[in-house]
Amino acid sequence: MTIRLKKNIPVGSGLGGGSSDAAAVLAALPALWNVPVDASTLAGVALDIGSDVPYFLHNRSAYAEGRGERLNFVRLSLPYSVLVVTPNIHVSTAWAYGELSKQRREKPRSTKFYDGATCTVAAIPSLMENDFEPIVFDTYPEIAALKQEILSHGAVDALLSGSGSSVFGLFNDESNARKARDFFKPTYFVSITPPNFNPSL
Repeated sequence: MTIRLKKNIPVGSGLGGGSSDAAAVLAALPALWNVPVDASTLAGVALDIGSDVPYFLHNRSAYAEGRGERLNFVRLSLPYSVLVVTPNIHVSTAWAYGELSKQRREKPRSTKFYDGATCTVAAIPSLMENDFEPIVFDTYPEIAALKQEILSHGAVDALLSGSGSSVFGLFNDESNARKARDFFKPTYFVSITPPNFNPSL
């Protein structure tokens, strides 16, 4: 049997492309092989492949804890247009995690936007944080500059996605998001997620 995956997620972009590929195959195999597999077993296999693979078995937003494998599903409806801009830079996930493990210091995490069922949308921009940013920005200053440029185009906030290299910006104004998309599109891989996007639909 041969499986061919076709996707539009750049490699090394911090958008979970490899993990979502793995989850898509795992989800399809029971039907292809006509072998029933319960959800917990599938999740266990997914976790053996990668910490965030279990998340991609679901079409729901989740607050992740632990290594990313403890998923608390939430109702999340962002009133923002989300612009994702990916430069032609491949950031190695293994390298990024290796550098993070050298520098990491235990510090308390704020979870004010999460109450066990819903997310307080208004609090999200003020709480957005990514520990990979100092590491990645120091090595790839052009990604740091990209974040600032997204902010200059009217984003409420912007953040490195995962270990990079993508940067996403939250826009209150859809027209500003579209203008920013048109500005970045000639040079970068760009996409926009509309306001109140629901992954389960």
